[in-house]
Amino acid sequence: MINIKKTSSLFVWVLLMVSCATLSCAKEAPKLKLATLQYDLGNLGPKHRVQTIIADFTNQGGGELVITDVKTDCDCTTVQYPKGAYKHHLGDKIKIRVDLTPFFPGPILKKVAIYVNDQPKPVVITIKGNVVGTE
Repeated sequence: MINIKKTSSLFVWVLLMVSCATLSCAKEAPKLKLATLQYDLGNLGPKHRVQTIIADFTNQGGGELVITDVKTDCDCTTVQYPKGAYKHHLGDKIKIRVDLTPFFPGPILKKVAIYVNDQPKPVVITIKGNVVGTE
């Protein structure tokens, strides 16, 4: 005859061990953390329509962070980003150049989408400003 109390205890013990092993082996995902997600360039006169932004980032997750792609919403915005892998709490800089020379006066809003491994949605940087004056 099977002792139900011993069998139940054994089952609970095995289940607990499997759960602990699964949790300890689980890989913690990387997490991109930017110093800021919004940049306000203010009023941009004729001599200040080309701007460079340096966006600092760190990996706040456990796994290695790799920037897989960066997309801009306009040809007026170009991006240089590092191609390396970053461990927990390490980071670098992303260089964003916005050339608003051909723009007519008025407000502008530009977006830069940063894609990283293990995150399906991009992290988006917003850049705003106001083009003023004429050449």
